[in-house]
Amino acid sequence: MQEPVAPELPRTWEQLRAAMFDNLRSAECNEVGAWSMDVLAGAFGEKWPALAADRNADLLHATVYGASTHFIAYAQIVELALRLRIFEDHVGIAAVRNQLRRDLRFEAWHHARLQLEVAALAVACGHSISLEPRLEGNRPPGTFRWQWARVISFESRRSRSSSTSKCGPTWTTTMRSDRA
Repeated sequence: MQEPVAPELPRTWEQLRAAMFDNLRSAECNEVGAWSMDVLAGAFGEKWPALAADRNADLLHATVYGASTHFIAYAQIVELALRLRIFEDHVGIAAVRNQLRRDLRFEAWHHARLQLEVAALAVACGHSISLEPRLEGNRPPGTFRWQWARVISFESRRSRSSSTSKCGPTWTTTMRSDRA
């Protein structure tokens, strides 16, 4: 008996946009999904889907391509696109975009998305923020600063005791807040 052959992953943004319309969601949801693909294409570059398919097909399937069929992946991609747009003029967003574009490990994506999430909450509370600032001392990457010199540092790692499930690996995220 032959093993079933997995469908080939899309290798272009056009294929990913088209996949957004091949589901049972409303036309409005599909349009928002296609808009999200446009934002990500602008942030990551036209060659990114093929690069991701070659380097980490699981990441591509669980995130961008998965958004066409899985509602949670869809919500996460829309949220990522919105945050990339919200922060497009903030100091340090280029470093976060570059991490998402170049580092195709799940933990790198988890780290960048968590940083954007907390930054969005800080902005919603009225703070001004800088993503990935150059800080004095030995601060880890994934740090952002907001007004009143409050600093939050992030470090996301795959849990050693966890195994990868259908939903992906589990993560341990350490957050530290202190005065700079």
